[in-house]
Amino acid sequence: FILLISISLLFLTNCNYINFETQISKNQKIKDWFLNTKYGKLEASITWPSHDRSVPCLLMIHSSHGNNQKNKKELFSLTGYPIIGMSISLPGFGSSTGPQDFGGRRSVESINQSIFYLSRINTAKNKCIFLYAKGFGANAAIIAATQNPDIQLLIIENGIFQHKKILKRIPRNIRIRLNNFLLDR
Repeated sequence: FILLISISLLFLTNCNYINFETQISKNQKIKDWFLNTKYGKLEASITWPSHDRSVPCLLMIHSSHGNNQKNKKELFSLTGYPIIGMSISLPGFGSSTGPQDFGGRRSVESINQSIFYLSRINTAKNKCIFLYAKGFGANAAIIAATQNPDIQLLIIENGIFQHKKILKRIPRNIRIRLNNFLLDR
């Protein structure tokens, strides 16, 4: 009977994962939620100083392996510093909805929506957003950075590498698009 109640509570908790906000220290909060975009829901986490939202922002986009929870360690490491830190999973990765587009239009638009969200919640007169991305997120971040004047610094890690190995494992239509992109056709 206790097992049944525990499973029911666990199920209800997981079904209601829409917005979870926690005070993690006297001056710091963290929030897990889904950011709505025109392509679906984006898994996101954010941490910010409780007393001041006029500080620089850092947006982290993880690689295609894993989910948004991988960046939680980095978000927690920002606790106590005057910075707003946000982490997202691109469409089709982690718990984000939508098909994967490997750094394509959906990914770029999702990054742009995240940057817009950070710009909205930040109270500084001059917005200062840093963008850190890995893997396929790095390719989309390069494009998004050229479209947003609030991006002050772009840090990319492990963009497309070993593309011949990657091209063998992805669907044919994406393989053609990606190959043309890599060959600059």
